[in-house]
Amino acid sequence: MVRHDPLKNSVDSVALAIATSLLHKAKLAGRDMIHARRLKEVDPDAVHAFRVASRRLRAWQRAYAPWLGDASSKKMRRRLRDIARATNASRDTAVQLAWLARQRRRIAARRRPAVDRLIAKLELHQIEHSADALEAARDFRALADALARRLKRADPEAPRSDEPFGAAAARLIRTHTAELRRRLRRIRGAAGEEEAHQARIAAKRVRYLLEPVVKWHSGGRGTSAARIVAQLRQLQDALGDLHDVQVLEKLLSKEEKFDGLTAIAATLRRRSRRAFHCVEHDWRGDASAPFFSDVAACCADLTRRAGAPAPRGANARTPQ
Repeated sequence: MVRHDPLKNSVDSVALAIATSLLHKAKLAGRDMIHARRLKEVDPDAVHAFRVASRRLRAWQRAYAPWLGDASSKKMRRRLRDIARATNASRDTAVQLAWLARQRRRIAARRRPAVDRLIAKLELHQIEHSADALEAARDFRALADALARRLKRADPEAPRSDEPFGAAAARLIRTHTAELRRRLRRIRGAAGEEEAHQARIAAKRVRYLLEPVVKWHSGGRGTSAARIVAQLRQLQDALGDLHDVQVLEKLLSKEEKFDGLTAIAATLRRRSRRAFHCVEHDWRGDASAPFFSDVAACCADLTRRAGAPAPRGANARTPQ
């Protein structure tokens, strides 16, 4: 029997409904990306929208695999992963071009030739990267059709689990939040590229699990899912800025040290220090304790509203 409150419905039925919705949004984003093609390039905003939509879908498949059956097979998730990765270079190059264009306007005209050469080189690369992104969007259409068929085979009225969605969601959010905390502890400095990258992935996974429950949860002050999602976005922005700096620094390290590029490299170093300071100040050590306490309280409330008993040892304290 389907209850009015989704948090009390079986995890099977709600996970299926949300996966279907995420698939629909990813299909629309892929279609928009193809339609937004201009000459040999694609709209960077369209590429970004497709990347985010496909990653939300994959994160949901990955977390709720036990209840989605063959709609979340390892092969299906690997194909979706490869499609998303094929858009990485297009996104990174678009960010690099936009940032370099802004810096170009800030330096003296005599320093611009080296920057102009680098921009021209990136624009040529972007033609290839855009083609890869478009091909990924076309590949996704075939994958989406196969995934849609698998999702339709599942019967939302015949749940395979007695566990309510709210309890399952809370458990998964707790697990992924603990992973986020571990990843944040491993970031030692602005040069820690892999550590920051893994922390950013962990933050995205927590956020993607929380976003679908925002409309069903508004806990006490400071503990609502919407507030936590907003905080995760801030963390992603800081870690994303750090990632963009690291990519640009690698790019500049391969270029000759002309005057204009030397000035830009100095700007990058300052930007790197600011990005790391934000992560260090707001998310490392005791600074992150209120956030993790809010997540724990949110999960406890989701479990309570689902009508399920609280897991042993679960309370509103910061998860360890």
